[in-house]
Amino acid sequence: MTVDEIIKALTLFDHHLPRQALAEAIEQRDAVVPYLLEALDYVYDHVEQPMKDSTPYELHLYAMFLLAQFREKRAFPKLIRILTLEKEQVDFVFRDTLTERAMLPFCSAPITGIYPS
Repeated sequence: MTVDEIIKALTLFDHHLPRQALAEAIEQRDAVVPYLLEALDYVYDHVEQPMKDSTPYELHLYAMFLLAQFREKRAFPKLIRILTLEKEQVDFVFRDTLTERAMLPFCSAPITGIYPS
């Protein structure tokens, strides 16, 4: 698969796990990382659009897990930036996927103070 085909397969929800695209993304790690990082920026900059679309945007979720697997530190500030959105938007964007455990691969220090008391 080309990088464009990988990103296209991971972008919109279509009721099945895109195993081949995920395997190819892992195989072509260096080529896909910029697109995965861009997906995190996109979901922050366009948070209202995915909430309105009938076909759910999924690339940011696959990006989060792939970037965690790659231990890509550049993803951490992007994820923290998304967490600054309104609670309802953060819940919509990450659903039940974002936990402290999911954040650990992105940082080298303990996670504290992400959520206000």
